[in-house]
Amino acid sequence: MKAKGVKKLMSKPSKSVVFVKKGKDGKKLAYECLKEMKAEEILAKKEKILIKPNITVARQAETGITTHPSIVEGTLQYLFDH
Repeated sequence: MKAKGVKKLMSKPSKSVVFVKKGKDGKKLAYECLKEMKAEEILAKKEKILIKPNITVARQAETGITTHPSIVEGTLQYLFDH
């Protein structure tokens, strides 16, 4: 049963894409992943894009529990460039 006011976001199932990269420059890694997956082609169809970093607890990003700010920076830079 579908809840009232909930929109169906996708008409058919999509395949997940996972990129694994190693390095120390999160900004560069995030940018490269988005470039390799040709995210601009997917995102060009969208009117709005939500960037939601994982910040569930107050911990240093280096712990891996929260999203490192450099990953967010690389993502935003990619979006600005495309």
